[in-house]
Amino acid sequence: MFVLDLSFLGWVVLGLLALGISVLFVQPYVNATKAELYLELRHNALMYKLTTEQVERGRPLKGLVAPFR
Repeated sequence: MFVLDLSFLGWVVLGLLALGISVLFVQPYVNATKAELYLELRHNALMYKLTTEQVERGRPLKGLVAPFR
C-alpha cells in the first residue's frame, strides 16, 4: 500500500504546484485504484481459502468462536 501511495506522489506534487486544482481530478483516480486493489486482494483471499464470504459479512463460522458463558 505504501508503494501504491508513492506512485501517486508526482501527481500530488503537481497538484500542489497548480494550487490544488488538479487534486480534484487525481483523488478519484487514487480512490478507484485502491478500490481495485481491495477487490484483487479479496479475490485472492477467497481463492486461496484464507477467508470465507461468511466471515467477511461479519457472521463467524460455527465452531470457530467459543460461546460466551
